[in-house]
Amino acid sequence: MRVSVLLLAVLALAACGVDQQRVCPLVVPWSAEDQNALSRALDADKDPFIHRAVREDAGYRAWARGCQGAH
Repeated sequence: MRVSVLLLAVLALAACGVDQQRVCPLVVPWSAEDQNALSRALDADKDPFIHRAVREDAGYRAWARGCQGAH
């Protein structure tokens, strides 16, 4: 029992010394031309699934920029 407690304490303290780095996903910016093309494609396509996918992607990209500290 005493060995178990000691082992847990050592493991807990060892984790404190690890330099933890945040890993953020890469956000590749869209060109103005690509953004305009996407806007035209969305205007022409009324499929709600496609619109949902684009909204989810926008949310993911906003989260990734926040993770990177960019606004």
